[in-house]
Amino acid sequence: MKVSELERAKREALVMFDEWNDVTGFVTPHTGYYDELTSIIEDAVECGAAYATGNVAEFKKRMKEQKS
Repeated sequence: MKVSELERAKREALVMFDEWNDVTGFVTPHTGYYDELTSIIEDAVECGAAYATGNVAEFKKRMKEQKS
């Protein structure tokens, strides 16, 4: 998966989350909780893309680097 495709997938996922959040009012936008949730969504998109493309090792390496 190209970087541009991955970024587009992340943006689409975040748009879907914002639309859902607008309806439910689950979390106040642009707060700490909101930022944490959007970060989880972006990681989930990357995880799905890694497994779909067979690039799991690279994904796990990036996730490990982010934690340090």
